[in-house]
Amino acid sequence: MSYHGADWLVRKEREWEERTSELLEVLDVKPGQTACDLGCGNGYHALPLAKMVGEKGKILCVDIQPEMLALLKKRAQKAGVLDRIEPILGTATDPRLPPSSVDLVLMVDVYHEISHPAQVLAHVRAALKPGGRVAFVEFRTEDLDVPIKHEHKMSKKQVVREATANGLKLVRSHDGLPWQHVLFFERDEAGVRSPPTVTWKKISGGDAGVEDLTVATDARLERGVVDGATDFIFSGVAPKKKVPGPLTLSVTLSGERVGGLPLRFMARARGLRRDAAGWVSSPLVTEGKSIAHAGTDRGTTYGGVPRSEATWTWPFMRTETAGPGVVVMFERTTSNEEIQVVQEKDRLVVLGVQHRWSPGQPFAFRFAVVPVEAATDADATGHYEAWSHEVLR
Repeated sequence: MSYHGADWLVRKEREWEERTSELLEVLDVKPGQTACDLGCGNGYHALPLAKMVGEKGKILCVDIQPEMLALLKKRAQKAGVLDRIEPILGTATDPRLPPSSVDLVLMVDVYHEISHPAQVLAHVRAALKPGGRVAFVEFRTEDLDVPIKHEHKMSKKQVVREATANGLKLVRSHDGLPWQHVLFFERDEAGVRSPPTVTWKKISGGDAGVEDLTVATDARLERGVVDGATDFIFSGVAPKKKVPGPLTLSVTLSGERVGGLPLRFMARARGLRRDAAGWVSSPLVTEGKSIAHAGTDRGTTYGGVPRSEATWTWPFMRTETAGPGVVVMFERTTSNEEIQVVQEKDRLVVLGVQHRWSPGQPFAFRFAVVPVEAATDADATGHYEAWSHEVLR
């Protein structure tokens, strides 16, 4: 939610709609504890939590919008709890919590909005004290009477599956709220996977050889290894002053496998089956240029298929060669953002384009590259499933 709609978070009807006073009781926060309200907004839950932890306690308030944190501080000052509030400007991949620092991390209608949940949950898990808990509060998909759009709901099964896959274990649940699940997790030492080795590199300024692009400031590149693939997350922070047009980050990859071999997108049409697997492929060429959009559901024409016939998704591409090559895989994006790919003679440029943004807002894109000895359709699909945890049917 944009900070422009912050007043809706503190509407009077919220108590009887969500029974927030009961939620606070269920959280069982004690005086002197340190809790985190992740996605705190303007402090609807943070301020009463600050009163519950008392003068010796602390509430770490994380949000990715600096305007929300400014509104939070004003409300905390008025409520007399500013000394117990610590605002933290997080990023799309990192809530920036100190390690082993919190007794409770609360996420109210927040987790389903996180663009990079595996990275965020890894940081959340590391921030827990021994015996610390994570509370997921989400609108119930299972209840059709909950008057919330489906994309803003989660089932209990989905929350449990994703949390346990990231080193957490379910220890308690509460189903007494009118519309929401409350699921409590702790660290699962047996179930956690070793995190990849990560190094940080600053993305160079300029346009990486591609014309007419605006490159955001404070850009960072995170690089690790996931299931044999080199995993990239490139992130940035929008300028503090509004400028026209989208923001673009670029990452350039060099080498014969990414620049010297022809690349082909693998695509699937929703509602249209081209063959037994439902997949078609298209060269990385649009209007005579080696550029294409990837990772999103956009109705653009590709491979001679008209816009009206199907909506295409392009989650990965592979080299067109029987010998050694690469598979390049993309995290799916929304209508507000997209990934573009430009292939030149000796390099591949991956562009993350943010179409709608607010000043100071962080954003991030993710993709991966895995070398293969034979880039067949079956091998490419297998690598994408292992990396994305999607099942392509």
